[in-house]
Amino acid sequence: MLANAGLPDSEAATTSCWLGPTFRECFLKVKLDESRMLVTSARCITAGAELAHLDMALSLVRSVSQELAALTARYLVMDPRPSQAAYVIPDHLAHTDSIVERFEHWAGK
Repeated sequence: MLANAGLPDSEAATTSCWLGPTFRECFLKVKLDESRMLVTSARCITAGAELAHLDMALSLVRSVSQELAALTARYLVMDPRPSQAAYVIPDHLAHTDSIVERFEHWAGK
C-alpha cells in the first residue's frame, strides 16, 4: 500500500522475501532491502514477513523506551533477527515434503 502511494520512492524499504521479485518489477523507484526485517526511511517504516508488525510495534516502543521494548519482547518471546530468511526457508522446506504435509494434515484432525 505504501509503495502504491509512492511513499518509499527513492528510499529504502523491505517486504516479505517471497514478494521481493514482484515488488522489484512493480516499484522500480524503491530501494528494496529484503535482508532486513524493518527498514526506516525518511517518510515511512516498512516491515517484511508475516508477523513483522510485531517487530514494527517494538521498534516504535523502543524509540520511546528501550527498557519497555526489551520487557515487551521478553514477554512475547521474541528474538532480535535482522533477516527473515532463517524462518522462511525451513518453513518452505517443511511444506514441500510430502511426509511433513501428510503428518500436518493428520495432526490437524
